[in-house]
Amino acid sequence: MNENQYNTLLKKIDHLQASVAGMEKELAQLKGQTLPTLFWQTSQQTEYLDLLLRKLDRPRGWLPPTRGWAASPDFLLLVADHILAAKPQTVVECGCGTSSVVFARCLQINGTGKLYSIEHDDRFRAKTAGMLQTRDLCAFTQLCHTPLTDLKLLDIDFKWYDLSRFPDIAIDCLIVDGPPSQLGAFSRYPAGPLLFNRLSPQTGVVFADDLFRDGIRRSFNQWKHEFRQLTASIEDTEKGCGVLRFARQSA
Repeated sequence: MNENQYNTLLKKIDHLQASVAGMEKELAQLKGQTLPTLFWQTSQQTEYLDLLLRKLDRPRGWLPPTRGWAASPDFLLLVADHILAAKPQTVVECGCGTSSVVFARCLQINGTGKLYSIEHDDRFRAKTAGMLQTRDLCAFTQLCHTPLTDLKLLDIDFKWYDLSRFPDIAIDCLIVDGPPSQLGAFSRYPAGPLLFNRLSPQTGVVFADDLFRDGIRRSFNQWKHEFRQLTASIEDTEKGCGVLRFARQSA
């Protein structure tokens, strides 16, 4: 093993250690929850799912699963409400899946706009493409295969989406729900320096999911520090949601 291979191995070990530490913290939080609390949360999300399906004018069973790794119904409803009200022309999401179906359906209802989904896993991108096709939503979406590439920001090594072939577009609505936190505690931080400069002046909005994760919450706080032209708020969703918008906008 040469020196470069050795250093690469050390970086991978560091990423794994950070991921394990994050998962241990989340498991500890779950262990502190009682069964009644978990049951109440599940019931509450079922209510949000029903509300979401009514907004989308679709029956139960139309949506792919919204539990586990997928975005929670309350987060999806929050973003859907914004898309339906603001009618953005360009919606960009980091990571694709069930959320892509929801946001594309919102654009279909609006009759305008396009969803650009950034996804590094080509198998998952293909699966999402199938979900969109069976629901006749392809006309409102563009699934972009963006493999992970090495990146250094704030003296930290990242694995983040390669945007070299991503369209140079103004972003009206940005949803940061990827890449996976297993890549490192701050895996979603690069969205700020790499995408926030593309936000549509005065109207661009950012939704960041999973703020209950320590690394993602700290990334959100760093964005607040770096992008002072944006005002920040926290929405009380199941996994925590941070919102950044230009100061003149109303919530």
